[in-house]
Amino acid sequence: MDNETKAALELEQYRQMTDTSPVCIKIFDASGKLLFINKWGREEHFLKDTDDISNWSWVATIKDQYKKPVLAAFKRGLAGESSHIEMEHTPEGSKQQWCEGFISPIKDDDGKITRLLFYSTDISAKKSVEKKSESEEKSLDTISGLIVGRELKMVELKEKIKKLESELSKIKSV
Repeated sequence: MDNETKAALELEQYRQMTDTSPVCIKIFDASGKLLFINKWGREEHFLKDTDDISNWSWVATIKDQYKKPVLAAFKRGLAGESSHIEMEHTPEGSKQQWCEGFISPIKDDDGKITRLLFYSTDISAKKSVEKKSESEEKSLDTISGLIVGRELKMVELKEKIKKLESELSKIKSV
């Protein structure tokens, strides 16, 4: 097998892997320009294969309160530091509500950052369970508070009853 055929086969294997993996894979150049988004990512973000990704604003798919931390992680990636982030998407920006992402610099043999890898997975189900758990925990806290409050009131009422019984006993003895 010649080198050209071998390279074509390797390229096809990478294409299959990136196209079928349930992960949004984005690659940026060292200046932050989007160079590549895999098929899964295009589908997640409603992009057609013919869309010009260089004009796509990937940051616009993220809810405002998460943009600053995501951009900070992106900037750290361009500076050579890997980051882990969680973000919530806008409904019009992504099929997934929540994503967990990893940003990693890609370096050449000399250690120079040439690209940035940003991949993310859907964690909407995980976030839904977390929110349900938090809600149930708050409900339990409320119930516990009510029970403790009721018990304190019972103690208070028992003390009042004892005091009244004592006063009644004094009145009867007179």
